[in-house]
Amino acid sequence: MKSVVEVKNFEKPTHLRIEYMVGNTCNFKCWYCPPMAHAATHRYSDNYDLLLKNTLHLLKHYSECGKKTFELNYVGGEPTLWPRIAEFSREIKKHYKCTVTINTNASRTLRWWDENGTAFDKIRMSCHHGDVDIDHYVKVADLLYEKGCNLNALILMDPSHWDKCLSLIEKCKQSKYPWFVSAMEVYSHLSYTEEQKKYISEHMKRRPGLLWILKHENKIFGYNPKVIFDDGSSKAVHRNWLSLNDLNRFRGWVCNLGIDNINIHHDGKISGTCNMKLFGLQEYFNIYEEDFVEKFHPELKPVICEVDRCYCQPESNLDKFKPDRPYKVIPLLTEYQMNKYTNF
Repeated sequence: MKSVVEVKNFEKPTHLRIEYMVGNTCNFKCWYCPPMAHAATHRYSDNYDLLLKNTLHLLKHYSECGKKTFELNYVGGEPTLWPRIAEFSREIKKHYKCTVTINTNASRTLRWWDENGTAFDKIRMSCHHGDVDIDHYVKVADLLYEKGCNLNALILMDPSHWDKCLSLIEKCKQSKYPWFVSAMEVYSHLSYTEEQKKYISEHMKRRPGLLWILKHENKIFGYNPKVIFDDGSSKAVHRNWLSLNDLNRFRGWVCNLGIDNINIHHDGKISGTCNMKLFGLQEYFNIYEEDFVEKFHPELKPVICEVDRCYCQPESNLDKFKPDRPYKVIPLLTEYQMNKYTNF
């Protein structure tokens, strides 16, 4: 069997993705979400001005290191429980070329979405069979589509309630508005049958018409990764290919975590989703600290993975390779940009 020895992500090297866990309070309690995602120890930051100042400094530092575009990706908990999330999003976009994405269960009122939906460039509406009010969910999606928002209904496919999840997909597809409908895997991916894995591997179950897609083109399309095998061959794969095939095991690999993707945890800690320390340092930065602006000036370096399995799809798909590969580790972003497609 061939082994994967390298992953290439063709997102532009001048792009940074920031996953911000607004809090870990949620009005749903889905069993397949990590317990910390709904532990309710943190609701949201209670110091808006400090958070805004520190976030703008973080973006300024990355901009000075060569990053030109940003994606701020809200996760939770339920991010919409933060009353100032739309205000914060609009303020960040005033200063930087930033795409704002929100992952939400869409349970807020129609009035809330009518007032705040356009603050977000991408709205990923997770649909959970155990808690969702599917009629309200569809109404929210229809409203956002009418407002011209880029939304995707993400049906979380619980293998133990498969038929119910399939029925939710069909319910969404009955809407007169052709918004995106996708079938998404959950952390228990290893318990899927082969038939279920095949169904999820082609996750898009409905998409809007071509004219709508062209209108939103700069907000929709991501970059699928390519994997390199030990015999030198390569293969372009879907973004969930590594996890569905249990190949998201990168302990000891060199990874661009901290260069192309960072995670801000519910308590403000900056690391990987897996809690990996970044930049070759033995300490964490924290975006909620009063002296963050004075302290946060790291040299951008890749990390050596220290975890057994990568459960974060964007981080699984970052540029990475086994250390015995004959490639140079690029410590500085300026060098990294110039050498991304030659040395990597």
